[in-house]
Order: sequence, then structure tokens, then C-alpha cells
Amino acid sequence: MRVLQIVADGRPGGGTSVVLDLCLRLHARHDIESIVASAPDSHALATASAAGLTARPLDLWRSRLDRSAPVRLRRLIDEVRPDLVHAHGGRAGLAVARTPRSVPFVYTVHGYHFATKPWPQRLAGALAERVIGRRATAIVWVCAADRNLARRWRLDPGRPEDGVIHNGLDLAALPGAGPTEPGLIAFLGRLVPQKNPLLAVDILAHPALQGARLVMIGGGPLEDAVHARARARGVAERVRITGALPREQALAELRRAAALVLPSLWEGLPLALAEAMAMGVPVVASAVRGVPELVEQGVSGLLRTDPHDVPGFAEDLGRLLADPPFAAAMAQQARLAVARVARLDGMVDAHAQLYRHVCNRATASVF
Repeated sequence: MRVLQIVADGRPGGGTSVVLDLCLRLHARHDIESIVASAPDSHALATASAAGLTARPLDLWRSRLDRSAPVRLRRLIDEVRPDLVHAHGGRAGLAVARTPRSVPFVYTVHGYHFATKPWPQRLAGALAERVIGRRATAIVWVCAADRNLARRWRLDPGRPEDGVIHNGLDLAALPGAGPTEPGLIAFLGRLVPQKNPLLAVDILAHPALQGARLVMIGGGPLEDAVHARARARGVAERVRITGALPREQALAELRRAAALVLPSLWEGLPLALAEAMAMGVPVVASAVRGVPELVEQGVSGLLRTDPHDVPGFAEDLGRLLADPPFAAAMAQQARLAVARVARLDGMVDAHAQLYRHVCNRATASVF
């Protein structure tokens, strides 16, 4: 079986890492070949090629309604002749939905973006998601919370093929335990509004975290704003921004932290959180979307229902930094939670089963 896997931008991040891990393990476990298509010169293409996967450039980033995108995608489908197309994220999904094709189409929702936008954009985003979902052969949600949101917005076609497959993590590929720097808090993710990086700076400036330091592992359009916020809050000397890093270097930075803070405004099932938990780094996060499916409040991590709750985040982090036995016990439960919820082989096997079911059904419908 050949699957064309489409990742629109291919930037470094959890979504891209999940797709690449899926492609590699599909071949190893199920002899399913993946062709990775993403933006020209993207991280996804370079990483896929270096890992021995077939990679093809596909520019879907000019605009969401770029009239030439279906033409470019149709040519790629004709070239690689896949048995199935799998689109990851809304931009890729909309492009495939607009492209005439003769092969089935699976669409993965890596978190719904539209739900947090102002009303006109929210409605337009929901309509686009409805079009994608109805034209797809099957929808995959990475968390049950997103499927519940889809049902509220009437985006769930309710087909037997549609379902939740949690993101998986290759635990064996993570770096081993290393020395922890006391008082070091990590933020891992792109510096974009969704991840709420400015609030991480505000949290550091709270009196409960006097003397703590913050390493922001990632880069993005809010980098200058983060520097400015740190200066305004008087904590510039305690904030370090690494910029975008290869995954191995990002995880090496994370391993040294005494805690991770993830005050996101919305998430699907965030890989950064799973990585920290699997590596024994205690976490404090917003209880948004799929996060509570991975983190049990007070057991495997600490959650805040309000992603703008600066005092609450600061107090939780201060407790973890001041009470190493408490942090260690929580980290132990976090490792167990990741092994239970975010198993890579479980994710891969579920996708292989879905692909075969969809392709078999498509073949049967021809006769």
C-alpha cells in the first residue's frame, strides 16, 4: 500500500514529528509506504528525506483558496499513484477536498483552529471543516475533546470509519535522564498566539517564582514581543529564547528543566507535553481540549482551567520547584500516563487498520 501523507507547512513542531514517526513506523510494522508531501525546503521534507522516506515538494501556503493548488496536487497524485491520500491539518485537508481524485481521502484534525477565532472567521473556519469532513472518506481526531467539539458544531459525519486516535510518542527515541537545573522552567513550542508565550513571561515575573529562570525552546513570530515583555516585566536576564531547534536539541534543552509550563489557549493532544512527561519533567498546563486526556490533575501533572491565570500557574510551578519529592512522584505517574495514552505503536496500528478498511471499502464499491 502507498499513502500520500500531506503536511501543509512542514515546520518543526509536534504535528510534523507525529506524522514523520507515523510514516517510519508504518513501513516497519505494516509494510505501508508513505510519500511525504510538504512545503518546498521545509523541515518536514528535509527530515523525511534524511530518514529514507520519499519526499515531494507541494506548495499549499499561498492562500487557503489558491485556485492552482488543486492542479498541483492532482499532478502529484498522478505522479506517485497512491492507494490513499492522508491530509494532516485544515490547510492540507481543504486542498485535498477541492481536488478531483480517484483514491480515498483520510483527514486528521490536529486541533480545531477555528473555535478560538472571532465570530466571522470562526464561522468560515467551521464551514471549511464541514466541507473537508464530508468529502473525506474518514476523519481522525487526535483527542476525544475535538470530536466532541465537532459534534457540537455538526462537523462529525458519524461514519463508522471516523474516530479518535491519540498522538503517539516513540519513548525509546527520547534522551535518557540527565542532571536537572534547579529553578529552571521550560516552555516548549512555537512562539505563536496559540501557545500563549507572553503569559509564560508574566508567570516568571510573579513573586512566587523569584529567582526562577525560563528557557523558551522554540522560535516564531512573537519572539520580539517576548523579549519586549521580558524587559517590561524586569525579568529579561532570567529569560532565554533558543529559537527554532532540531528536535534532538530541543529535547536536550527540555531534559535539563525542573518543570515545563504550557499555558496554551487551545491544543489537540500536544506532543511537547507528552515528551516532557515521558522524560520525567513535571508539567503545569492549561486544561484545554485534549490535555486532560493525557494529564490527570494532581496525579500526573497540574492543570489550570483558565489559560490566563498567572497567579495559579506561578503557584503551581513554585510548588514543584520547592518540593522535589512531590515533583518526582508526579513525574513517575506522568511516565505511566504517557505509556498508556500516547503509545506510538498503538497509534500506528490504528492507522494501518483504518487505511486497510478504507481502501478495501473503496475497492469493493467499484464492483
